Amino acid sequence: MSRTRKAAAAETTVAEMTPEAAPAIRLADEQGQGGEADGEPTTTRGRRRPAREGEDGKLAYAADPHEKKSVSLSDVPGGPEMHLLRSHKFKQMQIRFDNGQPDEHYLEMLKQAGWRDRTQEEGIWTKQIDPNGRWQSVAKMEEEFKDVANAIRAHKGLGPVLELGA
Repeated sequence: MSRTRKAAAAETTVAEMTPEAAPAIRLADEQGQGGEADGEPTTTRGRRRPAREGEDGKLAYAADPHEKKSVSLSDVPGGPEMHLLRSHKFKQMQIRFDNGQPDEHYLEMLKQAGWRDRTQEEGIWTKQIDPNGRWQSVAKMEEEFKDVANAIRAHKGLGPVLELGA
């Protein structure tokens, strides 16, 4: 099966989900971020294109950090959310909580996984990307993000977030 067919199948699956499961997680492109319509260059696979010339003749890059995933931590629209961002400038992944931090138990899960609490200075949790194993370390951080989000959602009686690799 071609990559395009797999992507189309994944979109169909997400589109056909029940309403209570659909808003649980969104990829950045589903939020209207990172697409041609928003003026940010992307390729057909959703990756950033190289810099291009802006209106003033200088090179224009995509925003940094850029959001990769968002998870709703409640069943109420506009309720608490958890965001996973990637900063190419600082070579790190970042987690941001909207509408308040979760309980200490969940923050301890992040600490145990090696995330650094920078909420006082920047309002985020950070973890450096391993330069020797970039995609592996990013995949591991995405899994840690999902584990914490699932734990918070389970505590609130909500279903787990979607499996992104399936």
